[in-house]
Amino acid sequence: MKRDPITRRTLLKSGAAVLALPSLEIMASDPGKADAAAPPPRFAFFYVPFGVNTVTWFPVATGADHDFSPTLEPLRPFKSDLTILGGLHHHQPGISNHLTVDSFLTGTSTGGGFNTQSFDQLLADKIGKKNYLKSLVLSTAGGIGSPGRSRTLSFNQTGAPLAADNSPRAVFDKLFPPAEQADRDALRQRLLQRTSILDGLRDQTQAFMRPLGQTDRDKMNEYLTSIRDVERAIQIREEQIRRGPPAGDTAALALEASPSNNMEQRRAYIRCMFDLIHLGFVADTTRVATYAIEDESSGGGIVNWSDLCGKGTDWHGTAHRRGDPEKDAAKQTQIDTWLVEQFAYLVGRLKSTREGDGTLLDRCMLLYGSGNSRTHLHRNLPLVLAGGNAFHLRHGQFLTYVVRNRLESADDSGEASKGGNYKVQEEGSARFANLFVTMARQAGIDIPGFADSDGVLSELVA
Repeated sequence: MKRDPITRRTLLKSGAAVLALPSLEIMASDPGKADAAAPPPRFAFFYVPFGVNTVTWFPVATGADHDFSPTLEPLRPFKSDLTILGGLHHHQPGISNHLTVDSFLTGTSTGGGFNTQSFDQLLADKIGKKNYLKSLVLSTAGGIGSPGRSRTLSFNQTGAPLAADNSPRAVFDKLFPPAEQADRDALRQRLLQRTSILDGLRDQTQAFMRPLGQTDRDKMNEYLTSIRDVERAIQIREEQIRRGPPAGDTAALALEASPSNNMEQRRAYIRCMFDLIHLGFVADTTRVATYAIEDESSGGGIVNWSDLCGKGTDWHGTAHRRGDPEKDAAKQTQIDTWLVEQFAYLVGRLKSTREGDGTLLDRCMLLYGSGNSRTHLHRNLPLVLAGGNAFHLRHGQFLTYVVRNRLESADDSGEASKGGNYKVQEEGSARFANLFVTMARQAGIDIPGFADSDGVLSELVA
């Protein structure tokens, strides 16, 4: 018997509870409407500072025959779901020292304090306007920081930084309406007041426009368009209030967790932030997220990471090899691997979540990496692109654009690669922005280009 499809926004009502349905097979459309009901693409971007120990990060072999490096070993179970990338960087001159949080998703040098729109916000403008939250902006440090020391990866159309949330409880409350009926009623009343104000503005504006010439009418039409955008946003929020908080038990979320020098507490905090991104994607509350796991502060952010660096040292000093170079390299590998373990946790959660005829990971693209290969070197960036198998990506490979020349000695950081000592020539490396264009176009988002892009990464396309 033929069944009519239902949408993700179908509601289940039981007493005072209003729950959002998870993704079910019946939500798939009939063949003639497959595109309309296909689960939407989602994107998430994750940043770590100070670069990595490149020796233990990058695999030795390239292509599909690569084995996982010691640092990336936690991602081995997901080889067919990800690509390791090397040799990419932003070609914009002036990106230096620790300005790389600012430039990671914009490709712009911010030495003069000016930035451009970040890639996540370009995506949010394309696919996020109909969601309860256009995008989710997170960081462990929180806020915006300052130019050159940003605490956020996200910048709006004018290049202004968007403040990042760092409280899991606040993030949850932002993602979903309050559970208590009284709080929801109060929120609904505030939205009704805003709607009334907008109705008055629209009526007054239409009366004001009658005697205007065409040029002024065009300007006023732009103003009315902005009013309609706000009205649509209010309607989306009203619908989310009707749907209520997410189904399922959220008591297991570590919403009171905070970043700490204690490894277990820090793990709980970071994984809770990942859980919230997962939850936002499952409920389709948002489709774009960024998370700066740490910023580029001189001591290593608001957490000194002494449990991994050792007493009397910090992450930044370790990355610069200010102590014993060999021991510092080992400590850096320990930090890198621990962070990759946390990222693998999120990849696993998304892969274990069914959606449509695949998994949530199939419809997500996750980009994890740093704006440095090693601290102060902004080329050959360590990057991992996970997910997106539904978008015809050629995963399961180590894709690198680096040209390596064999030398008699190790490179200038004192690090030597397996199988020989190499110094990396990055002059021929590819543009990082080409990866952004590839991601967008494979997900069906038409953009002419981004930053200094000059094409796509064809090797990444199946």
